[in-house]
Amino acid sequence: MLVDKHANRRNRPPEYVQESFYGQLLHILVVHLPAALELHPRLSKSSTYLLAAVHQCEVTQKGPLKTPIYSKMGRTEVVDINCVQCLVGRVRVGRDWAIIDRTSHVQQSGHVQDE
Repeated sequence: MLVDKHANRRNRPPEYVQESFYGQLLHILVVHLPAALELHPRLSKSSTYLLAAVHQCEVTQKGPLKTPIYSKMGRTEVVDINCVQCLVGRVRVGRDWAIIDRTSHVQQSGHVQDE
């Protein structure tokens, strides 16, 4: 996802960087919105949106081979389902969990700035 690296500085213009997040998929939500032209001209037709409720992993360190490691879960967020890129596994390492992400750099998504 794109994250504003100056999010804690209110008066700075946003500067977005791509960051990976890991979490547990809890729910897939289908939201049907009826047409509402009185709200905005783009809402002249009904729309359907797919959202994902994801319980975030609080990644605290990177292990050998840059393996993400976490020990507790963070907050739950609802995101556009297009943000969910792949399935990964996890392995217990002592008291922590290591995330097994077998996706290659070829399969990772990229962001192209709008013109």
